[in-house]
Amino acid sequence: MTELAAKTPQVKVGVDVRVHRRTVAAMVDLSTGVSKAPRATVVIPELADEDSPEGWQIMGQTDARITGTVKELLEKAHHDLTHEIPPEYRDMPQVREQCEQLRGLLEGREGSWPFTVELHDAAVPGGMEGFNDGEAPPWVQAFLDGEDGKGSAFLDAEPAPLPIVELGTPESL
Repeated sequence: MTELAAKTPQVKVGVDVRVHRRTVAAMVDLSTGVSKAPRATVVIPELADEDSPEGWQIMGQTDARITGTVKELLEKAHHDLTHEIPPEYRDMPQVREQCEQLRGLLEGREGSWPFTVELHDAAVPGGMEGFNDGEAPPWVQAFLDGEDGKGSAFLDAEPAPLPIVELGTPESL
């Protein structure tokens, strides 16, 4: 990780929402692993607009855990906007603008970086907000963490292996 790519610890806001944050400030940071719990969402705060003041949700809740890299999640969001929404919406100026913003994040365009990726773990079910010390009972915690009992997390990027270079025989050196 670069020095600018700050690891931000998990933030606990009461028991309503748990947010994990990671700053992307260099190309290598796009290789940061993401493990999104089924009931979590992925948000980019820098893409906030009047319809989404907290940021644009690039991935919503899913049936299963999603793992990949920051780059893969951004590419999936771009693919969904260009191929998965109804054709009559694809050419709307707002959709084209969102596609361009995603391309800017993927390509590191000036003005697009640094940006933050947030994993928002699920909110506590209704009526469960008033626990002391901000801790939920085990069954609520299991709901928050997903079917596998683990919440969302960022994973350190694996260093790319160095290329193997054939030097030839000792005599040729």
